[in-house]
Amino acid sequence: MKNIFRLIILIILSGFGCAGSPNQASQGEKPPLEIANLRDIPQDALEELSKKFDGSEVYIVVHPSYYIFFHEKGRDILPDEQKSLVETFVETEYGDTGVLYLMKEYQKAEMQLISSAKDKKRLVVLLIPGHYTTSSHYIFKDGQDGYAQYINGLTRDTDSVFYIESKSVNSGKMLEDDQKALLNFLSKIRAQKVYIGGGYIGRCQKDFYNFLSKAWSENNIAIIPEISAFSPEDLSDSTARMLLTSNMKLNSSVVNSFITNGRVKRLETIRPNVKNIPISEIQ
Repeated sequence: MKNIFRLIILIILSGFGCAGSPNQASQGEKPPLEIANLRDIPQDALEELSKKFDGSEVYIVVHPSYYIFFHEKGRDILPDEQKSLVETFVETEYGDTGVLYLMKEYQKAEMQLISSAKDKKRLVVLLIPGHYTTSSHYIFKDGQDGYAQYINGLTRDTDSVFYIESKSVNSGKMLEDDQKALLNFLSKIRAQKVYIGGGYIGRCQKDFYNFLSKAWSENNIAIIPEISAFSPEDLSDSTARMLLTSNMKLNSSVVNSFITNGRVKRLETIRPNVKNIPISEIQ
């Protein structure tokens, strides 16, 4: 009976046409992810999900591990057959650089949030960059798909992590059908709170927050600083250090204040809700 719920969903999806229905062809080839796309989950499977996760909190991670796979950093990481690029990055010492320490904190927390979803019975939706395999920013070429391998490794054997796609690698906006699928999913499970992470703050994450805050009750959504990354292009090393403690760990309260007090130039037009969640609850 182990993982029977996940098997039921996969069996239903196989009959539903996981290779893509005609109205999905315009999005291009789907990434080879083992978790289900919200657009592909039929209503009877959603009914089962609603029973299992009724009234749950939902974590939505915008463009997970973007820094590693799409922002050049991955090209500098020496491959390790036993570890993912993200694990190697988190465990590697890069010298006295505030921005890198900050990015390591974000990547570690995000990785733990997703990988512990099964044990924590945590409901997670990943907003995967649309058309990422053909993007010039993607570090894997020639048919290799290290990003899908990484996501599949994190989410293996879990029945509580799903995904939806953004329009492109450089945007947190979604196609209308994807928006409808996400909102239908949140409605079906009667999500009490929606917590947003990923990256980048003020960029793709802002695109997504703008959409959801208009389509869902904004009082019930919030950005989580512990799992929300700034673009390295938006931070000086001195600012990155300000967001860290003396032992180079994320200072969550300072990051919260930094966001809510309008210190992020790219967030000048909005004031998002921000909520701190202890790292101990994320792990």
